[in-house]
Amino acid sequence: MRYHSLTIGSLVFSCLAFGPLARAQQDASTPKIVIKPTAEKIPSYEAGVPTPTFSQVAYGPHQRHVLDVWQAESAVPTPLVFVIHGGGWQGGEKERVQRFADVAQLIKSGISVAAINYRFVKQAESEGIEPPVKAPLHDAARALQFIRSKANEWNIDKQRIGAAGGSAGACSSLWLAFHDDLADPNSDDPISRESSRLWCAAVTGAQTTLDPQQMQEWTPNSRYGGHAFGVSGFADFLAQRESLLPWINEYSPYALVSRDDPPVYLIYSVPPALGQDQKDPTHTSNFGVKLQEHCAIQGVKCELVYPGAADIQHLSPTDYLIDALKKRSSYDSPPPVKPPYYRVRYEASSQPGELAFPVAYTIWIPPACQTLRGVIVHQHGCGEGSCKSGQTGAFDLHWQALAHKHDCALLSPAYEQPEGADCQLWCDPRHGSDDRFQQALAELGAQAGHPELVKVPWGLWGHSGGGHWAGGMLLLHPERIAAVWLRSGVPLFEKPEGRAIAPHVLNDLATHVPVMCNLGTKEGFTMDDGKFAGVWPSNLAFFGKLRGAGGLVGMAVDPRTSHECGNQRYLAIPWFDACLTARLPTDAGSQLHPMKPSQAWLAPLPVPNTEFTPPVAVAEFKGSVATSIWLPDQTIAHAWSQYVRDTNIADSSPPPAPSDIQINGNLLTWRAEADLESGLSHFIIEREDVELATVAGPPHRFGRGLFQGLQYSDTPATPLVEMQFQHDASQVGHVDRFQVRAVNTAGLISE
Repeated sequence: MRYHSLTIGSLVFSCLAFGPLARAQQDASTPKIVIKPTAEKIPSYEAGVPTPTFSQVAYGPHQRHVLDVWQAESAVPTPLVFVIHGGGWQGGEKERVQRFADVAQLIKSGISVAAINYRFVKQAESEGIEPPVKAPLHDAARALQFIRSKANEWNIDKQRIGAAGGSAGACSSLWLAFHDDLADPNSDDPISRESSRLWCAAVTGAQTTLDPQQMQEWTPNSRYGGHAFGVSGFADFLAQRESLLPWINEYSPYALVSRDDPPVYLIYSVPPALGQDQKDPTHTSNFGVKLQEHCAIQGVKCELVYPGAADIQHLSPTDYLIDALKKRSSYDSPPPVKPPYYRVRYEASSQPGELAFPVAYTIWIPPACQTLRGVIVHQHGCGEGSCKSGQTGAFDLHWQALAHKHDCALLSPAYEQPEGADCQLWCDPRHGSDDRFQQALAELGAQAGHPELVKVPWGLWGHSGGGHWAGGMLLLHPERIAAVWLRSGVPLFEKPEGRAIAPHVLNDLATHVPVMCNLGTKEGFTMDDGKFAGVWPSNLAFFGKLRGAGGLVGMAVDPRTSHECGNQRYLAIPWFDACLTARLPTDAGSQLHPMKPSQAWLAPLPVPNTEFTPPVAVAEFKGSVATSIWLPDQTIAHAWSQYVRDTNIADSSPPPAPSDIQINGNLLTWRAEADLESGLSHFIIEREDVELATVAGPPHRFGRGLFQGLQYSDTPATPLVEMQFQHDASQVGHVDRFQVRAVNTAGLISE
């Protein structure tokens, strides 16, 4: 439910002025006393806070390495809110938990809670830790990893953990939310192997940067932060900024934000006033405004609340956490399956190196196929929306036409990635998705009565993160792969700065596999700014590495699109058709055939804002072969030329005629196969040779109008449309009086 600020502004202000944030501000203005809890004297919780299920649980060797846990009753693993108290990293106790999250309300909502203590900066200084803020922040990460290590024992869903905290605890929470995973999968310590990533964070009065220059620009009378780096006084902090910058960039939440970070919620008690002195500059909502702007640029959701804020959706961190952690999964209703469709689903694994997300694999087997010769994999991209779209990939009639022609199965994985989670955990196949994929092939083969599925070659298509996955599989298993199409995503051979992406190593056998790099012109080719501006440079680097080693790599720039898939299938499907025709063996398990070098056509790499040079036969090419675009044959070369010009690839063959036309009362139904070249656009219903109606699919946004619709990641829209027509009772008659004609996207009509 959405609330408008004009109707609740006073309510928000009163909640904040007399609630958790106000108390945190009062604490911040008084001298900090470091309390060392002992077994004899432990601070008590406020009235109304339930008794913890587990108290004073040690997560490390220091006396402040303790936490309390409240377990919510549940037959299944529960989400957990991880609370980090405030106090400037100089004081405070976990017993302040109620100031930052309502424990009783969370437990009632089926969410467990943990509250931690951690070392203060003075204790860090006495231990020689540099910078001092490293101790409280890494203590928080260690406590989070410790809780994940207890997930089975404490009935915790280790994926759905959200952080809460106030002031310094809020800054710590944001640091965890935005920092790359601190898990060490090769550690001998099982706790260190656990993830430090969060599902979300909801914080109060957060300092979002520890950069004194940013603080002074946003709020001129800023005075906070030097103690985090062992510096006394803000003037000295600002003067030493350049020498402290490496530490600032490591421990300032603002500096760590990247597109794969989880959503966050920030609440403040006073409206922002950028560039003006503030009564409480340490907890000003100026921090929130600037972080929200930065998150928007990076594509990270950031909800900001203060008195007078517009479109407030959650009145408190607790409301936000319940909504974020208990939201019903968007993956609960995939299309049902029955032969020739089959499905297997696997839960997430908590074991290092195994797949961290649930995943479902849906496969279509051509009904008349006796022995499969291959499997075409249609792999969606990153993000919850793209992942969910993968649920319909195997139902795509156009891709089924390609699979049917070559006696191949059509497989569509759907990784159940939560919004904001790190998609590298599935799109890098080395993180468990490779093993899970091959396990699924074995189980689906057994279900469908096609045991050869475990050994047939693969044709891989991937979009965005799916391109990263498909390209990664190419480098891991080139001997299994017939061809690979990479739309707007490629694996990387160099580690990108600021990203936790492990580079791949070129496998020499990959140079024998046909590959097409395909991206939109607005992804850095003709537009060098925006969210996807890095796609062209990464494609160019991948292309150069593989083509320079003799790889069979093409490049096709879509002149109309950005990151959406657009009309790419009208080149991708004929390209796969050519490659599968050349490479697939007759017998399952036999080696793939090599491409014939003499049939290739080549073209120079395109230069932004210039005309593409038409391809020529390999024997006629005069340029540098090592930097040329490789195309498998003359037919694809001509289609490529049309695609890079305007995506309108010519087609002269009409679609197959619909079959199995039946009438039941006033409901007319039929079956139809898609045209291999141009798919299915719509159907024309005729009665006694007179056109009665047109049956079209849902509205289209991402390319030519398809009967099944087209989602962002090149899959049919939901719900799946059916081939049926409801006609007037006056028109009821024998089925022979009706005719259904198919129309492809080139406008050609079946007989």
